[in-house]
Amino acid sequence: MARANDTQMDELHGALCSYFLKLIGGQIPDMQEVVVTDSETGGVTKTWKASGLMVRPGAGDLAVMAKFLKDNAITGAAAEGNELSELEKQLAARHKRSGRLPTAEDAKQALAEVGSKLLN
Repeated sequence: MARANDTQMDELHGALCSYFLKLIGGQIPDMQEVVVTDSETGGVTKTWKASGLMVRPGAGDLAVMAKFLKDNAITGAAAEGNELSELEKQLAARHKRSGRLPTAEDAKQALAEVGSKLLN
């Protein structure tokens, strides 16, 4: 079996990244299969038509995206002022106060605090 070269892998990564960003951004139209009957010949064909709705990423899509990022060692820092950066601050403050690494319970409490701030 032939192996992909660097150029092919770059193209594949670029295409996946572009698709993932469009999917997360709500830019992929939901398509529905439509049966069209020709009024003169009575012939039936199937085609696809945009439903007017946009596809929302499901759990499987998000799992594939997370694996893609992990497999390619892609990391990033949270932008200042968003929910993730607020969560990081909450966990860092808990760690500093307690002198221990944050636990799952710490994360749960920090998420609850961030969520309550968003709702108020």
